[in-house]
Amino acid sequence: MLHGMRRSARWGMLFKVVYWAVILGGAAYAFSYVTPYLDAVSNAYSALQGGTPSANQQQGSFPDFSKLLENFR
Repeated sequence: MLHGMRRSARWGMLFKVVYWAVILGGAAYAFSYVTPYLDAVSNAYSALQGGTPSANQQQGSFPDFSKLLENFR
């Protein structure tokens, strides 16, 4: 009876180790698969943030049409 309990404990430990290896291995694989996409999104977001000041500078280079619109009133 004691041998059976030990054998069950060993099999339980083995399955627990395999279970966690599958969980952690799957998480590591998923992270390595998703990382390039996250980098692309991060680069696009930082480019979008960096593009805002240049858009504001370009807005100042447009001619002022408010005087032209006043003539139509």
